[in-house]
Amino acid sequence: MFSLLLEGMSVRAASRLTGVHKTTITNLLLTLGEKCDNLLDGFGGHLRPDLVQADELWTFVQKKDRRMTYEDNPKERGSQYVWLALDPCSRMILCHMVGRRTAASADRFMGVLRERIAADHRFQLSTDGYESYASAVDAAFGLDADYAQVEKQYRDARPFPKYVSSVRKVVTGEPRVDRISTSLVERVNLTVRQQLRRFTRRGTGFSKTITHLRAMVAVFVAWYNLCRVHGSLRVTPAMEAGLTDHVWTLRELLMMQAA
Repeated sequence: MFSLLLEGMSVRAASRLTGVHKTTITNLLLTLGEKCDNLLDGFGGHLRPDLVQADELWTFVQKKDRRMTYEDNPKERGSQYVWLALDPCSRMILCHMVGRRTAASADRFMGVLRERIAADHRFQLSTDGYESYASAVDAAFGLDADYAQVEKQYRDARPFPKYVSSVRKVVTGEPRVDRISTSLVERVNLTVRQQLRRFTRRGTGFSKTITHLRAMVAVFVAWYNLCRVHGSLRVTPAMEAGLTDHVWTLRELLMMQAA
């Protein structure tokens, strides 16, 4: 059932194919999401990536911003962002968070990343040009990280702005200019859109509640790190990072969490 959700199928379609009621599926999703969060938290405190790329992926809950009313809570409905931090060497998603694209969210996200990385470890971090990242990185890491931004330049065009170029900007420390990039984490954003129906653009699939969105993202990150063999690595990201010695099955992931 969960393998169907992780291969681009909606909850209703998975319900029709498996015969399991959609309410049962969504309730199980909340339980598994919480357990996957706990599993991912267990990796914290000892990760030692040389490079980290961070980015945000837009989605929405219940309705888009243009249909929001004064009665809607913006923390629970409307535009939401999935914040991802990736180790481009092992392709492991080091941490994730779901929230609005605000300075407070940036602070929380960098705080989570700080908890996942070993305290005595220095690394190079690349993000996009979102202005709140600089203060968030400074608050979380101070001078203990080499930090740079990739600022993309666009020009007005219809129906969407057209990408022109990008500028690499050193913010703190001494990052290697040739390694300043967000390309691989942006590729993971595409993988999320391909694998999860609720992220498909111009479709009818979307998250009905913020709790279900967070649960589905947690399940995806655990599955991506432990179960999904990366095409170029021929192993899972967790194996490449040295956190496990084999490819996990979904059943193993479920049983491990239930133990």
